[in-house]
Amino acid sequence: QSQPDLQIDDPRNILLLEHLPFTIGKKEVKLEDLQPGSLTKRMLVDLAHNKKIKRCDHCIMVVGYDPESSNIYILDMWAEATQYSDLVNMLYRMAQRWNLNEFWLETVAAQNLLKFHIEERNEREDKLRKAGKAGHRSLRVSELPYDNSENAKKNRIEAIEPFARNGQIWVHVSNQKFVHQFSSYPSGLVDTLDTLGYIPKILAVGMSN
Repeated sequence: QSQPDLQIDDPRNILLLEHLPFTIGKKEVKLEDLQPGSLTKRMLVDLAHNKKIKRCDHCIMVVGYDPESSNIYILDMWAEATQYSDLVNMLYRMAQRWNLNEFWLETVAAQNLLKFHIEERNEREDKLRKAGKAGHRSLRVSELPYDNSENAKKNRIEAIEPFARNGQIWVHVSNQKFVHQFSSYPSGLVDTLDTLGYIPKILAVGMSN
């Protein structure tokens, strides 16, 4: 247990991220295991609004990036069809779990869809802290440029293909929703793939910082 003050099943108590062997061509590769504290973590949010084709779930994803190997680790993920209020509740829960105080979201979604819910929740948490209760610190929105081009979703998803081809995307086998969508692409739903597809944009604005 890396932090004795936390519950044993808290994700931050993972002592080691273990890499299973994989193959590139005919060569088997086994990377060194690493401690999750060495990763730069970002939380991504993508919303299931009406213009999203093949989207039914909101998705929140906590991603760890290793600047030395350029590996991407899906550390935590939630994808459900819920009201925005439920989405925000989960957003704060995951932010607290991973000690994060910001999340990344496309500009149009931040301004038009979640702004009211986030501002209301920030005010509520601020009042709790001022009253000496355990309120979470306010969450900031880091906005990603909005892309409304015809093939934006497809291009976003396929931008992560080089990472996948080189064995640089890692996810726990228990995360079946992502594994299924990744394995069945381009058929079926793409909620989680669409969310992970924002990673190249975040890398471009300095995720390694």
